[in-house]
Amino acid sequence: MTLLDTWIKDNYSVGDVRTDPNTGYPYECIQAHDSTVNTDWDIAVRTLWKPWHSRSLEYALPYEAPTGAHDVYKTGEYMIFTDGKVYKCLQDTNYSPIDYAVAWEVQE
Repeated sequence: MTLLDTWIKDNYSVGDVRTDPNTGYPYECIQAHDSTVNTDWDIAVRTLWKPWHSRSLEYALPYEAPTGAHDVYKTGEYMIFTDGKVYKCLQDTNYSPIDYAVAWEVQE
């Protein structure tokens, strides 16, 4: 049993959450759309879907660089950076731990 449905071409509403069929990572719909009509629209289109960021260390997902204000990392969210370490976001940021270290704390 899976908790979240896998993305398929369908009609989506803001707030719908689906998993990427290639990675299994969850994404949240940020703009209502119908991908059965607009066949180029899929879960990789960042104007339609944003990465889900974990608020729990145990469910941290790989870092994805934000593309806009809609998908910044928020205070209290976790991610696994490219160095393999888990980081907790200390303040809302669209920067990585390399670009703005004070916004992140390594979890030991």
